[in-house]
Amino acid sequence: MENLNLDLLPQIIGYIAVAILFVSFQFNDRKNILGLLILGVAFLATHQFLIGAFAGAVANALKIIRNITFRHKK
Repeated sequence: MENLNLDLLPQIIGYIAVAILFVSFQFNDRKNILGLLILGVAFLATHQFLIGAFAGAVANALKIIRNITFRHKK
């Protein structure tokens, strides 16, 4: 049962990431879209880190930095 819980956590985080990323494109305001993209990609990077996909987690960490930069750009 303990192993099931460890496998379930990354999946739940991954589903939350997908839901946030889907909702982010329902907004019209650039700052709201980028804010939700930052949050969604953070969940996705966490998901990938937990399943051992370190290259994907690092790539998504770079996306977070890029989105933060563009969110504060006028």
